[in-house]
Amino acid sequence: MTAILKILSRTAFYFFCGVLWIAVFALAMEVAAFMVQRNIEAYNPLIVACKQQQKIPYDESAVTPLPVPVQYPPKIGGWDTRPELPVTNPVLKQALENGFPGIPFDAELREACRKQFHDYTAQEKEIYARLNGEIVLVATAAFSIQHVYGADPRTIHGPSYILFRSLLYVTRQLGTLQQLTAATLQKQQPHACTIYLPTPTTPDEQHQMQMWPIPKTDLVHLFMDVHPENVYAPPVPQPVADSRWEVPFFRYKPNHVTEEPDSFETNSMGFRSPEIVLPKPEGVFRILCIGGSTTHEAGHNAGTYPMRLEALLKEAFPEQPCEVVNAGTPGIFSQGHLLRLHDYLQVEPDLIVAHLGVNDVLNIYNNPATNLPATVSNFIRLFVPAITAPDLDTFQISLDSTLGRNLRLLSEQFQRQGIAVVFASMPHPDPQAITKEQYQFFNYQGKRSWNLPAFSIERYVSYIEMSNNLLITIAAETQSVYIPLAESMANTSHVYNDFCHMTQPGINAKAQIIFEAVKPLVARFWKIHS
Repeated sequence: MTAILKILSRTAFYFFCGVLWIAVFALAMEVAAFMVQRNIEAYNPLIVACKQQQKIPYDESAVTPLPVPVQYPPKIGGWDTRPELPVTNPVLKQALENGFPGIPFDAELREACRKQFHDYTAQEKEIYARLNGEIVLVATAAFSIQHVYGADPRTIHGPSYILFRSLLYVTRQLGTLQQLTAATLQKQQPHACTIYLPTPTTPDEQHQMQMWPIPKTDLVHLFMDVHPENVYAPPVPQPVADSRWEVPFFRYKPNHVTEEPDSFETNSMGFRSPEIVLPKPEGVFRILCIGGSTTHEAGHNAGTYPMRLEALLKEAFPEQPCEVVNAGTPGIFSQGHLLRLHDYLQVEPDLIVAHLGVNDVLNIYNNPATNLPATVSNFIRLFVPAITAPDLDTFQISLDSTLGRNLRLLSEQFQRQGIAVVFASMPHPDPQAITKEQYQFFNYQGKRSWNLPAFSIERYVSYIEMSNNLLITIAAETQSVYIPLAESMANTSHVYNDFCHMTQPGINAKAQIIFEAVKPLVARFWKIHS
């Protein structure tokens, strides 16, 4: 017995010593990583300038794009062909054929669509949810989510789902939702409620929700309003009086002017462009550029790529009036572009230039499972930040279900109105070609300025390349044009002031490449309409 006790005590001692050494080693690694990061931030000139809010010493040399040819389809969707409406349900079909009377749908039309939602095909359910600014959940009486329409399926699996249910539990809403779900099934009548999903930036964020029983099942459909105009409505604190935002990261205020620190002004439609005439005068060729901050970017309105594009078109076609409208909105996702279709169609464009992908990519990247390890560990954040980031196959599934579905639907809706679409891929730095200072700076920007502790420039590039490949696929499927912007700027890693935004020489090169790609389309349009 004494021998056994000695063995057990010795084992416990060795185990304790082992744990202690592991803890000491881990602590040493954390301290070392912290010191390395402090050293980087103290001596990297790009990071120092950024932290001190000074002009960052970028390389301002000119850009020479690579001559990558553009492939044009034999027939241009929207001009030569019009896609069929992929809807058979009469109520939903009528709503979409009316030409978007307003988004979201009015209350009467929305209720009629919800009442028949269980009879929709899977495609029709996605179309309704995405065009109406809703996420539709299929849930049991215990509020266990079985399926989701209008969103990435990862939201009902893994850490995201656990976080969602935990938030409902902590805010004491889970029990109420379970009671309402049970009552909906018992009475076979719809019930409505409001749920709150507080975040650090929007502690009062609210979502209207309505539950409808699914006939002949023990399940319900939960229609949750996620339209930004409703989510950011009071009691959510509104933008300050001098803010440029009417709805944050969705719509600018109309006729807003800001002189400092950048020259920024919007027209009466809230777009960062000069005023346009509506209805569009006969004989005017109008391009609408949609996207996020990579479309909006430049220190002044005239420096944006859409305005540079307009200047180049006017020089190339002095006898034919060409207009370019900049609808770039920082922070907007592809879902947001669907919800702004009504605004876009009011511009009466002949051609859409869609230059997007970054925000959807970063939204998939920004999930709890990916960022938690890098949040709690200096060592992981510095040396292996993307250790729990989605692998490429998982990422592709999420990308297809968000950006892919939304862009296909967006392209179809534009083309049904006789508007052609071009997709411009997203340029990115080459991790193998940038300097050590740039490498450190881009990672610093991703982690601090973009609040993504798990950001890695290598992983970001692999994700954005998948997004660009998706654009190639969608362009081919929809008879749209793909502009190889990323491919043409593959040798220009010096033009980035972070991992996606460009200096003015880079913006100018972007405008030149897009001009060369759309120039034959503009010439073709004038030839047909002359």
